[in-house]
Amino acid sequence: MSAAPIENLTVEANEQIALDTWEMRLAGPRPASVQPGRFLNLHPEGFLLRRPISIADVSPNGYTVIYKTVGEGTRQLAELTAGAVVSAHGPLGHGFEIRSQAGQHAILYGGGVGVPPMYYLARRLVEAGVSVDVRLGFGTAGAAFYLDRFAELGSVNVATDDGTLGTHGTIAALDDALATGADGVADKPADAIYACGPNLMLQYVAQRWRDHSNVQLSFEERMACGVGACYGCVKPTMWGQARLCVEGPVLDASEVAW
Repeated sequence: MSAAPIENLTVEANEQIALDTWEMRLAGPRPASVQPGRFLNLHPEGFLLRRPISIADVSPNGYTVIYKTVGEGTRQLAELTAGAVVSAHGPLGHGFEIRSQAGQHAILYGGGVGVPPMYYLARRLVEAGVSVDVRLGFGTAGAAFYLDRFAELGSVNVATDDGTLGTHGTIAALDDALATGADGVADKPADAIYACGPNLMLQYVAQRWRDHSNVQLSFEERMACGVGACYGCVKPTMWGQARLCVEGPVLDASEVAW
């Protein structure tokens, strides 16, 4: 995976879409096929380290990435305007494997900045004939994004920590609400479970679906080199230390040593 090229990509658009959240469309060369869940390592000018940003969508012209402004590097990315050029290394990492077949059903969990890669995954699943049930968690209503776009692909349910949108509480509360709902959506058999978000959310998903054979989790972690050389983003697994920038960010839940 580390053999991915470093390309200069051109910013087509860079717009705020939610609280501290920006969507950037980048035009330029890309591989013929991009695995959902991989990321681009973008280089803000003047900074030593690149910033790993999830790929939210792929088009014939390039990529769409979504990121939160949490530090000086991402704040500089937010200042880029159409026509600007940004150095991008990638796509990097190991993403989600689509093992489902047409006619099957998948549940997708996304929490906060873990939501973006779930959109491209959902789109790829639907293109493969798989129905999707998307469950998203945000801090507050103002932080929510892409709800309409997910709704074009399948069912969408939302939880917010402060109760300003959807179910009041976490993804766990959302699951509980769906399980007791009249539509019975939580009772529909799932052939695949995918999740991306904070560690506590991923641990919950792994525990809830512990008897399921196809649960894939994408971990959020600070990264330095992005190519596995520095071992700064390791995750304990049943077989050793996984470098999330290379063996991850997506791991099978059965592999993770909690």
